[in-house]
Amino acid sequence: MDPTLIPDNETERLEELRSYGILDTHAEKAFDDLATVAAALFDVPIAYIGFIDRDRQWFKSSIGMDKDEVPREYAFCSHVVAEGRMVHVRDARDDDRFLNNPFVVGDPHLRFYLGAPLKTALGHVIGTLCVADSKPRAFERNKLDALQVMANQVMTQLDVRRTNVILQEERETFSSLFEAAPVPLLLVRKGRTVQCNRCCGSLSEMRTTDDYRGVDIATLFEDVPTVTNTPLETHLTMEGSRIPVIVDVTEIRLRTESFDLLAVRDQRERREKEAMLVAARQRAENANRIKDQFLSMVSHDLKSPLSGMFTLLDLLSRDGDAFSEDERRQVFVELKSSTSVLLEMINQLLNIHRLQSGSIELQRAPVAPRDIANQISLSLNRQMHEKGVVLVNEIPEEVEFNVDVGLFREVLFNLVSNAVKFSYEGSSVTVAAQGSTVSVVDRGAGIPQEIQPHLFDKMVRTSRKGTDGEAGTGLGLPLVHDIVTAHGGTITVHSRENEGTTVIVDMGTDSLLRVGASR
Repeated sequence: MDPTLIPDNETERLEELRSYGILDTHAEKAFDDLATVAAALFDVPIAYIGFIDRDRQWFKSSIGMDKDEVPREYAFCSHVVAEGRMVHVRDARDDDRFLNNPFVVGDPHLRFYLGAPLKTALGHVIGTLCVADSKPRAFERNKLDALQVMANQVMTQLDVRRTNVILQEERETFSSLFEAAPVPLLLVRKGRTVQCNRCCGSLSEMRTTDDYRGVDIATLFEDVPTVTNTPLETHLTMEGSRIPVIVDVTEIRLRTESFDLLAVRDQRERREKEAMLVAARQRAENANRIKDQFLSMVSHDLKSPLSGMFTLLDLLSRDGDAFSEDERRQVFVELKSSTSVLLEMINQLLNIHRLQSGSIELQRAPVAPRDIANQISLSLNRQMHEKGVVLVNEIPEEVEFNVDVGLFREVLFNLVSNAVKFSYEGSSVTVAAQGSTVSVVDRGAGIPQEIQPHLFDKMVRTSRKGTDGEAGTGLGLPLVHDIVTAHGGTITVHSRENEGTTVIVDMGTDSLLRVGASR
């Protein structure tokens, strides 16, 4: 087995795979239907749902395959598990990974393969939904996305299946012994309780188990449960309090007499979870609405510099000869400025999207923030020289951080360039560090009080022109916030108009590599 095909979380992955109890089980229609639809959607002869065990791939459902399992080392799906993402092989004979694979050189002579990961909520890839063919194939992105959607449905079926198994086991346990049952049980005859189990005492701190014996159930429940095999949602009344419960009624016979067995399930926790789910759904809906508004705003902001550039270029193309050299030079300066703003906005939007979508993984490495500050000073040398602004680097040489170097440089660059942008002519910008924090201090124009609460909100326009008329995108601080948050840190801003701004970034305890050690 190629060790590169074994993921780092292999032990945990195998444990979660086994928790589903799916290996070596009989065929099930829900999974067979999904494999059939996948084969039809891609018009291929082979489709299967497979799970990668320690040394084999076992097929829960398969179309066009006559095997129950294959060695893991030959399974194309091992690459999906190792990479944690979809694998698209257009022609296996042109792929060095599969040239000697027995399923390529031999039956079924695979050429095309597309495998979508079956990823659990914990992020473990336990198997795949795959389509394959004996001839080369290639599909557009929308088809690939469709297969991943179907793979997600396979995971939904697995989760439902596991949940149902757990619930069934619980039901069997609950019904095994009346007194030992972990739910309150009431034995009722002719509308009055004759016996209850010890769990009834857990329903309320205001009543003991004896309080339920010999009681008319009409005084216990707002709605009297009488229909068998039909759970009733009602309330258990307890001296003025109302406890939401679900009551299951089962008719039984004891000593030739008929009784009703009431199983009472406390629903307070479930109601709380339902309320949490409702709140989570509302947050998700709000997030989608905000995303749409954000995209609309960004489209407008991208259009402005593009329109300006188009107008200037149109003038040059039609009346370029009528421009003086100074006018032509000014046009190019404006074009360069618009291009710079546009490029900065696009780069910041890309970074924000990658951070929020999780496609950027932090690559932490040791770095001296003092060196980063010096590099930024060189990058901003022209702007600082034009305004007579001096960067004072007070970061001790011995301080080292353990951060994603590129993203940390983006943080410090945005903060320092903002400080220069809003500094008055002849003033200074100070960069300092203590512990895991870095501070950037300027004595410039400051931030208006009314926009300070919205500095990190991408949906609120907070960009302003600098003290020398410099333009901005308004996306720098939201990007800084997302990067710092991804590192487990925090960012705070203190500012007074016409007195200056102090930005303090705490990169988090995991980011402090050393302080006080000689370098």
